[in-house]
Amino acid sequence: MASGWIYVTSGAPQGFILGPLLFLIYEADDSKMFGTMNNKSKHDSIQKVLDVLQTLVDIRQMEFNVSKCKVMHSGYHNKDYSYSMKGQMLQSTVTEKDLGVLITSYLKSGAQQHI
Repeated sequence: MASGWIYVTSGAPQGFILGPLLFLIYEADDSKMFGTMNNKSKHDSIQKVLDVLQTLVDIRQMEFNVSKCKVMHSGYHNKDYSYSMKGQMLQSTVTEKDLGVLITSYLKSGAQQHI
């Protein structure tokens, strides 16, 4: 037995073809990447992952807002390497707010009370 047709005025009907695409867009909107690095070859590996991500985004005809992409170097012995996307150097930050929680490069909680 087949269902009848119904006029939908809002929302997304079940089986909506754009559902998976909209999910991917939502996921890509707030992406984070973590990596452990203690030498130049690890740095090169992280840069290569950024390059692959950029290629995948280009294939899907999406775009990273590079001006909003940032790098946070964590730890006392971090070399503070620079990274780039689309030929632009990514801004380095020591403090970032994520889901309402302040994250610092040394994972200190004292700064949270000042926001």
